[in-house]
Order: sequence, then C-alpha cells, then structure tokens
Amino acid sequence: MIDSLTAMATDLDIRVTVIRRDGTVVFDSEVGDVSTMENHIDRPEVQEAIRSGKGSNIRKSETTGRSYYYYARSYPDYFVRAAAFYDVAVRETLHVERLFIAFLALLFILFSVVLMVLTRRVAETITITGSRLNVLLCRI
Repeated sequence: MIDSLTAMATDLDIRVTVIRRDGTVVFDSEVGDVSTMENHIDRPEVQEAIRSGKGSNIRKSETTGRSYYYYARSYPDYFVRAAAFYDVAVRETLHVERLFIAFLALLFILFSVVLMVLTRRVAETITITGSRLNVLLCRI
C-alpha cells in the first residue's frame, strides 16, 4: 500500500501522509525517516477529520517549511492526509477568478435590464399596431 501511495504522490505532485489514530506518523511521501516527525494529532485538518470524518486547512508545514493546502480523511485505524503546494500565485489566481465571477454577474444583471426594456417596447409597438389594425378592419 505504501508503494502505491508513493507512486500516486509522485505522479500527482502531492504530499501524502498516513497518520495513526494516536497522531503518530507512519508514512510521509516527502520525509524519509518519519520517526523524527512530531505527533500530528493536533493538526487542524486532523482535528476536523476526527469531528466530521474529513478536514482541510491552508498553512505552512512545520516539517518542510512550505505552505500547503491540506485535506485529511478519517478511516477506522488511521488518517490519510494529502497536501498540495500552496503559493502566492495560487492565491492570486483564486482572487482573480472571484473578480471575474462578480464581473460576469454584473454583466448578466445589466443585460437582463436591457432585455426587459427592449421587450416592453416591442410589446407596446405590437399592441399599438394591433389596435390600429382593428380600427382599419372595423371600417371595412
């Protein structure tokens, strides 16, 4: 199982950690000697996984010193935690996406108002034209 976790972590460029229920790390794809790692039971994503079965957090790793997005999932005998590198470029990209969505929402509202005004004018024109046609038909 550890071999397949190592292969998966390498292929996906993620960090995978297996943690016992007592917080002892038994595997980490970026650390060769896990016996030197401290207990992980107090990590925010692990605490959330204890409470709800899964947890996530964005923070700097005490082991590697890099910032990661952590996702932990609880299993009966252990936790499996995946971590993706999280840097300033990722944060800026997420921020730009939010601005783009807000811009699209504003455009949607603007076009909706324009379409309502145009639809109302076309309906008034049809009503006026229909009334004139009725008057003409009544005279015949």
